[in-house]
Amino acid sequence: MADHLQEVSEDENFMQGDIIRRAVPIDNEEQFQWGFILNADCDIEQKKNSSLISWMEIIPADRFIERYWAKEQLDKLVQKQLGPICEQLNSLLKSKDASLRLLETADLLQWMQEEGADQIIDTIGVEDVKLRARITAINAALCSNGDSEGLSDLLKCAETFSQKREKILDEARRCLEQPGGFADYVFVPGIPGSKSEGFVVRLRDISGVPETEVFRSIAEIRIHDQPHAFYRVGRFSDGLRYQIVQKMAFLFSRIGSPRAFEEECRVAAQLLVDQKNSEVANNGV
Repeated sequence: MADHLQEVSEDENFMQGDIIRRAVPIDNEEQFQWGFILNADCDIEQKKNSSLISWMEIIPADRFIERYWAKEQLDKLVQKQLGPICEQLNSLLKSKDASLRLLETADLLQWMQEEGADQIIDTIGVEDVKLRARITAINAALCSNGDSEGLSDLLKCAETFSQKREKILDEARRCLEQPGGFADYVFVPGIPGSKSEGFVVRLRDISGVPETEVFRSIAEIRIHDQPHAFYRVGRFSDGLRYQIVQKMAFLFSRIGSPRAFEEECRVAAQLLVDQKNSEVANNGV
């Protein structure tokens, strides 16, 4: 058994860090949904969980990359490139008629979303091949559904802007291995009963289900004729399950400061430094 998992017998009570799974029929096709039991061990044992199992969603890592990470990177790429494209289009507009109103970035974004790349290219009369390609790429990025083709859309768009494929793929790998900061997910190399290459525990996706609808094994859901109920498939090791809960707690326990307070701190710090600088100067240093 992998180091990040531990043995669990079918007669054991549920514990924090148990991995649960259920079959979900989608478009006449049965798919699986996984979860991480969040309730504290003592609450479950002493029945202080209000007969409710709280769980965080676990998704295959490839779905996380496609649906979330790649979509976020596409959004960043669009925001970064809209400005330069807008400037090039404005240069064209001024060369044709100096009295025309120039485009703002928000105008270009709205125009793309409503009319598409071809309409913009034809209306302005864009002849430059590279600029046409960039407009088309940004439009495609805006149309990306961020689902099964998210990474492919990102790679195609990035290539248009001379970003290396290897760099994008390396960033995807690093986002799983070393997310950094207060990431809202945890990557695990695998879970029992699945051949997918890695999974992601999404720390913000917390749900609840009645304890009566969660079973300790697949045998129990068959006995109770509950084919779409949750059942336990495994348990994370103590080190990993505690780490995941700790990261979730850190994520939600962060307390930000109001901007006014941060500005007052900045001004006060600057005044202090200026004062000390003045004192040092007066002392002839």
